[in-house]
Amino acid sequence: MGRYRLGPNRKIIERRKKVMRLRFVKRWPIDQIAQVLDVSKRTIERDIQAIAEYGQAKGQDIMKQPLEKTVWEIVENHHERQMLRWQEYANAKDPRVKASILNDIGAEEEKHYKLLQSLGVVYKAPEQAVVTTETWEDRIRRLRAEREAMVEDQHPGDDEDDQADME
Repeated sequence: MGRYRLGPNRKIIERRKKVMRLRFVKRWPIDQIAQVLDVSKRTIERDIQAIAEYGQAKGQDIMKQPLEKTVWEIVENHHERQMLRWQEYANAKDPRVKASILNDIGAEEEKHYKLLQSLGVVYKAPEQAVVTTETWEDRIRRLRAEREAMVEDQHPGDDEDDQADME
């Protein structure tokens, strides 16, 4: 394919990247992808074939590289796919669609951890992936409150002693 591995020119490469995202991340049918990208169904089928060939070539390259680099690429690709799913979740209006996306995200997390476990990267995959819509700010507040509660449980009555010392 010349200097571009996924296609002969930038226009085709960009289309194939869109096809990859729509077909393999969002799981759209070929007809719908063709309609949205305004190309024929046959063009999408050829793109999928080219993507598969690219993946096979990439797979052969991956087998030649050190395990650390392979794991890094697996993790990086996983995070990119999950980020797209979270964007899809944020844009969804229907609560049923949002619930479905959350289930997909959780299932993907479990598959990812099991893959890492099979490679020996993690000792044990969690029994269930936890997916939350909690914001970072809320999480920080919750963790601080939990930490303060733990400290209070470990040192009950310290406040009373401090107040007695002040009097």
